[in-house]
Amino acid sequence: MNHSKLLVISVLLIFLSILAFAQNQTSPGQSRFPDDSLLSIQLQGAGDIPIGKYSGVYGIGATGGAHVRFILPFLPFMSIDADVDYGFNPFVTGQSLSRLTFRGGVGARLPLGRIFEVYAAAEGGGYYGIVSSDYGDFPAFSGIFSAGAGVRIDLQVPISVALQINYKNLFGLYGGLSGHLGISYRIPIRKSGAGAGIIEAGEHEGIDFLRVSADPLFPIMHTYYDDHAFGRVELINIEEEPVSELTVGFFISQYMELPKEISIPGTLAPGGEVAAELYALFSEKILEVSEGTKVPAEIYLEYKIGDRRYHEQQIETIRIYNRNATMWDDDMKAAAFVTAKDPVILKLSKNVAGLVRSGAGIDVSKNLQLGMAMHSALIAQETSYVIDPTTPYADFSQDKFAVDFLQFPRQTLDYRGGDCDDLSILYCALLEAVGVETAFITVPGHIYAAFALEIPSNEAGRKFSQPEDLIFTGSKAWIPVEVTELDGTFLDAWKAGAKQWREYEPKNQAGFLPVHDSWKVYEPVALPGEGEGTSVPDQARINELYSAVFSAFIGREIEPQIAVLQEKIQRSNNNPKYRNSLAVLYARYGQTGKALAALEEIVTDAGDYVPALMNIGNIYFLESQYEKALDYYVTAGNTTPNNAKVILAISRTHHALENFDTAKTTYDRLKELDPDLADRYVYLDSGGGAKDRASDTETIQGGVLWEEE
Repeated sequence: MNHSKLLVISVLLIFLSILAFAQNQTSPGQSRFPDDSLLSIQLQGAGDIPIGKYSGVYGIGATGGAHVRFILPFLPFMSIDADVDYGFNPFVTGQSLSRLTFRGGVGARLPLGRIFEVYAAAEGGGYYGIVSSDYGDFPAFSGIFSAGAGVRIDLQVPISVALQINYKNLFGLYGGLSGHLGISYRIPIRKSGAGAGIIEAGEHEGIDFLRVSADPLFPIMHTYYDDHAFGRVELINIEEEPVSELTVGFFISQYMELPKEISIPGTLAPGGEVAAELYALFSEKILEVSEGTKVPAEIYLEYKIGDRRYHEQQIETIRIYNRNATMWDDDMKAAAFVTAKDPVILKLSKNVAGLVRSGAGIDVSKNLQLGMAMHSALIAQETSYVIDPTTPYADFSQDKFAVDFLQFPRQTLDYRGGDCDDLSILYCALLEAVGVETAFITVPGHIYAAFALEIPSNEAGRKFSQPEDLIFTGSKAWIPVEVTELDGTFLDAWKAGAKQWREYEPKNQAGFLPVHDSWKVYEPVALPGEGEGTSVPDQARINELYSAVFSAFIGREIEPQIAVLQEKIQRSNNNPKYRNSLAVLYARYGQTGKALAALEEIVTDAGDYVPALMNIGNIYFLESQYEKALDYYVTAGNTTPNNAKVILAISRTHHALENFDTAKTTYDRLKELDPDLADRYVYLDSGGGAKDRASDTETIQGGVLWEEE
């Protein structure tokens, strides 16, 4: 093999080695090159030495020309190269060859530190030559091939110096080696986009990545990661100068609209190390991840050394779990699945709420009625408690870092079943959708729900016959509900929930997590789509179940009180005081027929007994029979003209009858007798109107003032 072929093969091997090494050392999208513009122009001169069969024909010649290099933005270790030069080679006989060549090709490059770069290039093209001899000048033209390798030295200004050895073969005319010396000027054209105008940093300079760690990501927490770190990057300054204005950025193109950046304050001295937390603001598209996956994430650095800016980036693989995944390291995370604004949940909850008894004066908490109705809806839906064999809560809640699968409320409705966590999430979502505050209760191996009453805790403690079945936190009273109890009634679920609370709370083994408090940390995340296919249970069936449990609750609450009052009536020889109290008890719980009969009997027996007259008027008032109500109020007022409650009742009834002037006159009398009571009904002080009647309606729904001695 001759020397020219050996040299060409060697250059090609260098070229391929650089390509392989650069590809292996550089992750996709990661740059490892120094202050490189994309475009550079080099002026160069060379000495030409013929080799092989041409060494006996030509002497040493010279070449001068220009070289243009364009770096590929997407493959920064490769370039497109072009050359134009003029050369002169003397013949050993005294004749000469002059030529003009044009070449183009590709190059490969690899940085060695901050200022050195090795490179190789291969080019092809054509030449036009003139051979001068004693017989005249003869033109010659054909193809040309060249290959070479060299080193480029960056002078840290837009100027570089290049030293290169080339082999050139002018087909059929000349072949030889060239020793090039070139001066390059880098034109400031750089890659567009986020890094435009920023210098790409080299592998062994500036900032180096020591360690990168990132936890797997949970789509359900995609808003949580905006201000809670999920990873950490540790960096070191391996430059001999301090680094300033250091910024760390994180970006996953599929699921983020913009990178999330964190600025590191101050400067980082040579050899100094620093750690930065990783944050991200994901788009809702991440909730489309129904199966776990791995994605490439870009972690990039931007910083200054002196007055020059640098950019580095590294690609890391991040695992994203499916949208139903979570861990029980913090039980509050369950609140993120409570999607009260899901269209399906809103539709069901609003329909169910319309079945709740809205009769004014019924002394049963509206929230309690809603709790009964929503539980009845789950039974009507034929929802079942099904333990997930792959991720049972009892096991996974004990392992804080096990990945569990939780269903969104809409999914539980679709599947008509779920684990204890799934059913509790659904129940809380239904109640939150109609404005009832909820909470999760955790006991060893189990989670269930609770909801708040709208009445103060001290009032609830007096009003319920079994206050031990309530949970009291500050000023609120809560009803615990074992939602998995779907074979019985709401009362059975309530009793089971209260029993567990009484068992575990004294042992400090019961957790109480209000959903609204949890939402402050873990925002609720909506399941994509509208869920058009989700069916709503039959309303007639819901109403049947709800009416039955409501009646059972009324019976449970009033029967013990009825027995006590009946005994007092018997012992007191039918004292109207106790008979009136019994009638009020009936009225408070919606049994107005029994209440009215008992009150009329009192009036018949005791004459103008004011409490009975007032309470008969209250019943008619609540039934919107205002003329009848007014008759009884006026009769009571004739007996006790300075009774503030009677005067209030008369004023309210006149207002309801739109006798606004009379209502105001009567109200003025009330302000003189009982200013505090009058302040609760200030709408009576106006002349009426739609706004005032709306206020009156709201006040009526709050009940009437039952009269008891």
